[in-house]
Amino acid sequence: MQPKVSIVIPCYNKVNYIANMFDSIIAQKWDNIEIILVNDGSTDGTREIITEYEHKFIKRSFDVVIIDQENKGLPSAVYVGFLQVTGDYVCQVDADDSLDKEYVSTLAGWLDDNSDYDWVVCDTLYVEEGIIKYVKYFRSDIAEFRDLSKLIELHLFFLVHVTVHEYMVRVDYLKKSGVLDNYYVDNKHTQEQQFVFPLIISGGKLKHITKPLYNYIQNDDMMSKRITSKDWKNYGDLYFDIAKETILRLQVTQSKKEYYLKIMKLAYYHYIYKYCLPIDKHINIEALEFVNSFLTNNAHISLSELLTTKEKSFRAIFDTIMGVNTSIPNKRRIAWGVLGNRGKEAMEVYNRRNFVFDELWDINGDGIAVKKPDISKLGTNDWVHIMPYTNISEKIANEITYTGCDMLVGGSGEEESFLVYVDCGQFFEGNYNDVIHKVRC
Repeated sequence: MQPKVSIVIPCYNKVNYIANMFDSIIAQKWDNIEIILVNDGSTDGTREIITEYEHKFIKRSFDVVIIDQENKGLPSAVYVGFLQVTGDYVCQVDADDSLDKEYVSTLAGWLDDNSDYDWVVCDTLYVEEGIIKYVKYFRSDIAEFRDLSKLIELHLFFLVHVTVHEYMVRVDYLKKSGVLDNYYVDNKHTQEQQFVFPLIISGGKLKHITKPLYNYIQNDDMMSKRITSKDWKNYGDLYFDIAKETILRLQVTQSKKEYYLKIMKLAYYHYIYKYCLPIDKHINIEALEFVNSFLTNNAHISLSELLTTKEKSFRAIFDTIMGVNTSIPNKRRIAWGVLGNRGKEAMEVYNRRNFVFDELWDINGDGIAVKKPDISKLGTNDWVHIMPYTNISEKIANEITYTGCDMLVGGSGEEESFLVYVDCGQFFEGNYNDVIHKVRC
C-alpha cells in the first residue's frame, strides 16, 4: 500500500485561485493523500469553494480535514495544520499555486524507495502573466554550493530557492527535528526559515529532484509581491527578523548561533545594498563597520569603496567564508548576442581582460566568424553569456535552461562595475577582485 502523504494548505481569501490548486491535487498520480485545509478567517468565498471541493476529494478517496479559525496569519495556519497530520510524509503548499501531476508521486516515491533519505526537494516553475520560468532549487551551478551542510548559509544569501513548497519530509523526521516544538506564530507572514532551518541542522539526508514539479503562480494578491524599494526593504526586514528568531531557537551551541547570526547580518546588508537603494546614511556606517570587522586593519575599505562595490563587498566575504571559487567554469565558452551595441560593449570588456570565447553567436551572424544560435548544440559542457539584459535575453535563458548549460544573463560595458549572473549566482570583475583579495577570515 502507498504511504500516506499529508498536504497542509493554509487558506486566506484565495477565492480566485484555490480551485486551480484543488484541481491539481485531484489530478495527482498518487492515491493515498490526506488534505488538511486551514481556513484562516477567509471572508471572500474561499470557504464555499472548500465545501464544494470537499466532496470531490472524498470521491477521489482522499482523507479531508477542514479547520476554520479566525484570521491569525500564515504561520499560525500552517502550525495548526501540522498538528493534524496523520500521514507518513508531509508537505505544505500555497492555495494560489498548483502542482505538477507527478509532484506527490515523484517526491513520495523517492522517499518510499530510499529509506536512508529524510526529505526531498524539487525545482519550480514561476508563472507570471503567461510567462513561465524554470527556477532551480540551487541558484548556482558552482559545485561548492552543493555542500548540504551549508544550507542555512545558502538560504540566508538566497542561493537556494527559499520557499517551503518544494519540500516533502518524513513526518517522523519533522517531529524529531523539533520543527513543531519551536514553531512560533507571532508574525502573520513568512515562515520558511523556522520550517527549513531545524531540518537542516538535524542532519537528515536531503535529495534534490531536478524536475520543476511545483508551479509558483505570481498574482496581484500575493502578500510577498515586491515592486518598490520600500517593498523589498519591508520584506527583507521581516525575513531576517524571523531568521534571527529561528536561529536563536535552534538546538545548537552558542558559538554556532553566533556564527549563524554573523552570516545572517552579512546576508542582510548584501540584500539591502542589492535591492533597497538608496541606502540610509546610518545603514552605510553600520555596514562599513561590519565589513571592516572581517578584514585585517591594513585591508580596511573606505565608505566610498563600499558604496562603489555595494553588495559585492558582502558577497565577496561570504564567498571567501564558504570557500567558493567564483571563476568561470572550464567549459566551452559561448558569447550570445555580440553584434548589438550592448554586446559589443561587453566584448570590449572581455577583450581588455584577455578573456577568449570559443564561439560567438548572434541571430545576425555570418555563420563563420559569428555563428547563428543553435540551442540543440548546447549541453552541460557549455558556458553561455547572453549579452544584453532584456526581455528577449530572459526568454532565451528560460529556453536554454533545459539544456543543462551554465549561463550568464546581462552585463555592462562599464569596466569597473562589470557584473553578470551565473544563473542567480554571480561572477564579478573590477572592484570585486580588489575586495576579495583583501578579505582575511
